[in-house]
Amino acid sequence: MNSPPRPTQPTEKRCSKRGSSENKIQLPLVLILLGLGLWGGFLAYGAYLGISDQAPSHDPRRAWIMLICVGSFLLFWLTALALRGKRANHPSDSQPNKPRQIK
Repeated sequence: MNSPPRPTQPTEKRCSKRGSSENKIQLPLVLILLGLGLWGGFLAYGAYLGISDQAPSHDPRRAWIMLICVGSFLLFWLTALALRGKRANHPSDSQPNKPRQIK
């Protein structure tokens, strides 16, 4: 009835290794997101200024269109990454399907 306690140290090491690898993956993603956000803001600002020799105008609608397009792209991208992460962490995906043995 009384079984010896299980060692917990290997599990803790695996968790710490997993955490550091996730941080290595998250840093580039955050940098890419920030870069795309800044780029979208720069494009929106340029669209707002409407630099033209013939008719310069400051139209905020153009800036909103740019921000909505960049924001939609980032939202789609993050959703795809989140779905991919859920699928990759699914326990049935980690074990390959074994063919049934015919008796």
